[in-house]
Amino acid sequence: MQNLMRLTSAMAMAVVWLAAPAHSTDQLAFGKKLLIKNPSDPSRNKVVHLAKGASITTGAAGGSGDPQCTGAGGGGGSIRIAASGGAGDVTIALPCGGWSTNGANTMYKYTDPSGVTCKLVLVKSGVLAKAVCTGSQVAIDLNGSMAPVAVRTMLNAQAYCTSFAGTTVKDGSDDRTFLHKDASPPASCPSTTTTSTSSTSSTTSTTVPCPGGALVVGLCWYKGADGADCDFTCVGKGKLYDTATSTYAGSSGSDGGCMAVAAALKPTAAFGGAVACSGGFGCNLTDASETVFTRCTSPATVSTAAVSPRRRLCACH
Repeated sequence: MQNLMRLTSAMAMAVVWLAAPAHSTDQLAFGKKLLIKNPSDPSRNKVVHLAKGASITTGAAGGSGDPQCTGAGGGGGSIRIAASGGAGDVTIALPCGGWSTNGANTMYKYTDPSGVTCKLVLVKSGVLAKAVCTGSQVAIDLNGSMAPVAVRTMLNAQAYCTSFAGTTVKDGSDDRTFLHKDASPPASCPSTTTTSTSSTSSTTSTTVPCPGGALVVGLCWYKGADGADCDFTCVGKGKLYDTATSTYAGSSGSDGGCMAVAAALKPTAAFGGAVACSGGFGCNLTDASETVFTRCTSPATVSTAAVSPRRRLCACH
């Protein structure tokens, strides 16, 4: 994969790690290993994440830390990989149906044999948090300034966070491999904004790439208002409708794409499946309380489809 963004002498792109408000469910872990590989074939992109620590704990079955469908609010989870240096910010949804626990309820395990999301995500109380994801959904564009890379694993409402500076084995400058090890726990679960710094000025300006929305697969996504179409939603953000609404998360996309977008915009919503609808709504929140989202497979997703109480999830550029 070729780098999407190149540094110039006049402009350097960096990621500022902001201390996000601490939540009672945030668990800050020691980062043992983070491997990101980008071979020439995007379908073979790979991330392997390993965090360790005796302080890692799993939530009780049926509670807000239970990612199974029987967990509070319908469960589910996600993994977010946020890199510096313009390398990318990816969120992969982990639907509730892929999760299980053991008899002692000391671990939660996610599997997806299809590989559309992640092959394996595992959290063991007192031991580790691990993830292995392979495929084009791991859209991190490697470069030599991408550290630190933050990883946030969500099990329902519970977060497990690492931030990989640590020991550099491969820095990503070869555009193929990033490997860091032994990173201290972060001070908080980080969020990111992109910062542009001029080489001729000491002034730093900070720009949030998708204010009020979320960056998924390099595009800004927004949750529309009740009954609003995607043209209206994108124009309201000073942008235009992007066809990824259809090709990534809509009728021409995949369940995994819709799940990734929903995980970024409404992580507590449960996936209601791929269904035929009365209009080309694509990926959308179906009810007024925003507890369920579906992917409308027919009719074809269009920018103008709208009906109350649906809230469309729209890509804009």
